Amino acid sequence: EDGKLVAAGGSEGGPAQGSFALVRYLPDGSLDPSFAGTGAVITPINIGNISALALLQQRDGKLLAAGHYNANGFALVRYNEDGSLDSAFGQGNGYVVTALGGRCWGTTVAELPDGRLVVAGHRDDRNAITLLRYWPDGSLDETFGDRGVVTTTLGEKVSQANSLLVQADGKLVVAGTTSQGGLQLIAVLRYLPDGTPDSGFGKGGVVTLASDAGANARSVVQQADGSLVVAARRQNADKQLSGILVHLLPDGSVDTLFGENGMSEARAARSLL
Repeated sequence: EDGKLVAAGGSEGGPAQGSFALVRYLPDGSLDPSFAGTGAVITPINIGNISALALLQQRDGKLLAAGHYNANGFALVRYNEDGSLDSAFGQGNGYVVTALGGRCWGTTVAELPDGRLVVAGHRDDRNAITLLRYWPDGSLDETFGDRGVVTTTLGEKVSQANSLLVQADGKLVVAGTTSQGGLQLIAVLRYLPDGTPDSGFGKGGVVTLASDAGANARSVVQQADGSLVVAARRQNADKQLSGILVHLLPDGSVDTLFGENGMSEARAARSLL
């Protein structure tokens, strides 16, 4: 709201290697000295290498970074507005790590109206798109899915969540990618608020779409009529890259009146507003 910008990622090299890293800038692009005194926060966790892959500003102004540790678990770190760790999150240390077995990580995060948090990502041991829901204090919400975790296995190889949307009715939409027959597909999944796949969307809660040699959904937004617009990166048979937009009706069917059979080419389609 004040025009400041925050970037999140990981720190490489030196004693801070393998740490969450946040940097806050003033509207003119200079570092914000009111954020941790320097404009930057480096957060190591004594369990291995960690890196932030997603960032959310909560309604109370706190910052929540989501990512992975050692690529073997979901990691969440919450910061106060001044860049200090939020001692009310986790075990009084400001962070939460959730290991599910094998390689897994969180790539996108959203806040529910009641303050609960949903993280979506990937689980390698089951080749699955995975969602976890937490209470505002960072403890797993065991009323969601299987003791806080929802796992949806798709395709033959990597299935990845790239964008997470909370619909106005509380349903959760994940946009990402999966593979079938050696082809990378757009994947859009919708869940009921309790984590159950929404049987009224696509096939058992899942929509997959092919485009030329492959496509990967990067972002999703909901329109006023309940339909969804998905932004994706497409690669054609000649390995040329382009962006596409896909319009899905509320039941997950493709709106054939949009673009060419429901798809519209764009120069870039990585995120949507």
